Amino acid sequence: MRHIRAAPLVLVGTMRLSRFPLILVLALVACTQACAPSPEPITPQSPRPTPSAQPADSPGPATESPAPPTPTSGSCPAGEAGFRQLAPLLDRTLRLDGATLKLITASIGNRSGDWVVDDVIPPWVGLGEDTPTVAASAQASGSLAGSDGMALTAGTVVIFEASLFDIGRDVYPDPSSARPTTLGRDGETLVVPYGRATGRWVLEFHVGWETQCLAGDGIAHAFVETR
Repeated sequence: MRHIRAAPLVLVGTMRLSRFPLILVLALVACTQACAPSPEPITPQSPRPTPSAQPADSPGPATESPAPPTPTSGSCPAGEAGFRQLAPLLDRTLRLDGATLKLITASIGNRSGDWVVDDVIPPWVGLGEDTPTVAASAQASGSLAGSDGMALTAGTVVIFEASLFDIGRDVYPDPSSARPTTLGRDGETLVVPYGRATGRWVLEFHVGWETQCLAGDGIAHAFVETR
């Protein structure tokens, strides 16, 4: 008759480790290995695009827009040939309170800048006995404008007593002896401050101008009688 010894089972069930049954410890170890969730596979991700400094469809920073210039035409003739075609058609006059003044151009050229000529104008060129006279009140202001299609971009004026001139004898004062006055703007015209006592005066204007296809500068003269 064979005997089956159960002593090992009894020993396993009765051994203690740190006050816990060994079989419980073994069960916990087995559960830790079997019950631990398997790690999820890591899916490689494509690199995230680096954002640009300014998205293409977003508005840029607000900036102050400059004043729009006189419109130019894409059909303006270019170069020397274009200049020679346009320059003779330029109306070289200004208007001062309804009087028409002769504009003596100094610099003149295509607005594109591909052809420009420049002349040195001596003082008082264009002033004559036939220069228009404008009547105005003392301390009043006048209005200076370009001819049709011509915009004045800037201007100054020097004012002299008419008694200093003897046009028939070519007697003129030194223009550098008077300080130029910068003309203000009122819409499309320049404001001329007569600002003088009663008398007769000679005014010399220096202006910048532009048309649809041409641009330049020049001088013009007027007599003004204030009362």
